[in-house]
Amino acid sequence: MFPKDEKLDWLELRKLVSNWIGFVADYMSFIMSIRPDLKDQEAVDDLKKLESDIANATEPFLTYEETLQLQNKIFPLILDWNPDIEDQSRKFYNSLVEMARLTSKSKSLKASYEPFKALKEREEKFELARDVINNIQNSVNVFKPSTIEVYAMFYGLITTTPVVHHSIFTQYKKSLELFELDKKYDADFIFSVSTNFKNREDKIRSDLRDIRNSIAHFNFKLQENEEGHPIVVLNLDSKTKPKQIPLDEFSWIYFNSVFLLQTFLAIQYWHTSFATLRGAFVKKRTCPKCKKGNLFIGNTKEIYETRDEPTLHMFWFCEKCEEKFPFKN
Repeated sequence: MFPKDEKLDWLELRKLVSNWIGFVADYMSFIMSIRPDLKDQEAVDDLKKLESDIANATEPFLTYEETLQLQNKIFPLILDWNPDIEDQSRKFYNSLVEMARLTSKSKSLKASYEPFKALKEREEKFELARDVINNIQNSVNVFKPSTIEVYAMFYGLITTTPVVHHSIFTQYKKSLELFELDKKYDADFIFSVSTNFKNREDKIRSDLRDIRNSIAHFNFKLQENEEGHPIVVLNLDSKTKPKQIPLDEFSWIYFNSVFLLQTFLAIQYWHTSFATLRGAFVKKRTCPKCKKGNLFIGNTKEIYETRDEPTLHMFWFCEKCEEKFPFKN
């Protein structure tokens, strides 16, 4: 995960990682504005301080324990804040962790899997897309959108989906195939908030992509149903019946799709930043036995399969003498 082949100088690395951590901090603030019951300003303040410390760092200054404390404080909030997308977020994160574990054991996979590069290349467009999404979120009546507000959501889907959804989804699907995890993790299910969008084989398709394509190609109508309620009618393709969606349900799908993509982006930014923190900003620790090798963190497979305290499945190991030591948080 740490971008050794990117040839980044220290200044550029500091800027990238501090910006990504700033994104996660801003997203956590946004989450708390929607879910006041999850108020944890301390976690946001910790991230903002870390953002500033990294931007001004002249040498490694963190301990591994400090990064782990942040991880344990931040990730449950990002993953579980929205029950409508919690399952998808968990699966997305677990798959990224598995990819990182497999990458560490294979030189060929390490050369092929470059999440850092993909995020770096699209950062500017992600920022522009986020501005559009935020403006729409702040302007639309979620529960009873007007016709004009529905068209605003259409605009958001058309302009931001190719940048955010397509970029993340396409890379993610290829990565699952690369690691032979595509049978374990269904990319279309993970990138959907509704299970009602299916193909002729009754398999789930990414609803956000289907809705965006229908709107972008003007395969839709805004009309009233038999009861006189406003609905969106989508012609997804020539092989399926037009799908009728009440406006409040369409609003639910739209905003949860936006939340899903923003959450995935926050997960990717923090996951990659966390790996980079350990690779570049954590002070080295010398093996107490051989006095020569550096200590690194290892873990058992159980860490990916349970919600236990992560340190229960972790240990220190020496790169030189290969001795293992208990992890003490």
